[in-house]
Amino acid sequence: MRHPVHRPARWLVLLSLVWNSFSGPAAACPFCGPVAEPLAYRRARATTVAVGETLKPAEPIPAEQIPTEQAPAGQRHQAFQLLATAVSRPTGLRLQPAAADTAAIVATVTATFTGTAVLFHEQAGSWQAFPADELLIDYCLAAPSPPRERAAGAERLRWFVRRLEHPNATIAADAYAECAIAPFDAVRGAAEAFDAGRLAGWLTDAAIDPQRCGFYGLAAGLVARQRQGHGAEVCRRALLAAVSTRHVSDFRAGTDGLFAGLLIADGRAALATFESLGLFATSGSPVAQRQLLRALRFAWEEPADTLPRDQVVRATSRLLTLPHLAREAVIDLARYQAWDACRDVVRLWDELGPTDPLIRPAVAGYLLACPRPEAARTLADLRVQDPDGVAKAIAASRLPLPAGAE
Repeated sequence: MRHPVHRPARWLVLLSLVWNSFSGPAAACPFCGPVAEPLAYRRARATTVAVGETLKPAEPIPAEQIPTEQAPAGQRHQAFQLLATAVSRPTGLRLQPAAADTAAIVATVTATFTGTAVLFHEQAGSWQAFPADELLIDYCLAAPSPPRERAAGAERLRWFVRRLEHPNATIAADAYAECAIAPFDAVRGAAEAFDAGRLAGWLTDAAIDPQRCGFYGLAAGLVARQRQGHGAEVCRRALLAAVSTRHVSDFRAGTDGLFAGLLIADGRAALATFESLGLFATSGSPVAQRQLLRALRFAWEEPADTLPRDQVVRATSRLLTLPHLAREAVIDLARYQAWDACRDVVRLWDELGPTDPLIRPAVAGYLLACPRPEAARTLADLRVQDPDGVAKAIAASRLPLPAGAE
């Protein structure tokens, strides 16, 4: 029987391990990267939405020359003439022409431009302006408002899914941003809105932003899982082609999302594909192997759509043999409370510990978190062999990792 006094210490170490590995800010889509705030969220936060026209080029203006309610210091500002303001009607937002004598306003911009703009008056009093043609203005007015309830997210997201890779680049980027910040259950619920043929084409189209392929990989996996017939098969084939294609550089954004999409589409069979690609072998691509580890983390969070958790543990344990991934794999196994891997984890103390300063802290943290008697005995034996080394490893396991260590 374990002494109850030890439990808080073990869980403190486990939480420390998890925090050190996953303490960065996480987007709803773990493979999408950072995106700009969608226009619908800006619109919802604004006190006034308007359309304006530039009067002169942007320029840095000293703070003392601008009323503080209009713009903060240290940014570029541009003068605009208001043309119309948005008003709420039963049928949605509609533009109402501004009065002829409406005074010009100064708005914050990211770069100077000429022509029309959509403008948001923030609650703090400043105006934000974005260049916009007629298509973008209509899009901004028609975009569904941010959901007040999580359950409403899927229905809303379908509207944006239909506008992915829109000919207007700003609309395409905004629709992607909406998908990137949406919870996975909303994406799952909106999967029926994807055109399977277009989605499959995006996965192998060199003109598509590679970062978006991570999300498109998830979406293709959902289509392959949810549908029958040609649509499912074309997405599955596109995923296999995308993960199997060799590129000039391994540093290709979105591959982790493609791996996750294959896990959604094929479940356990996807592991055989990863095996055939050499991702569990020491000769495999280190970059692709790290992306596989990220996909396995997603599978742990979404076992109903990917792999049973015991399969995630087995696959992660196989990555312990890869020196460049061993530390992350140990931390993930501690997070999963995969204590059956204890012997494989302990072997890393001597195999990799002397050359990798981050391995022994991970192993020590795993052993402290593990509630099994064998872990306590192993840690006691290590203390006899190297008391100072164990003490330093335990202390280091509770510290944040150095920048770039993951």
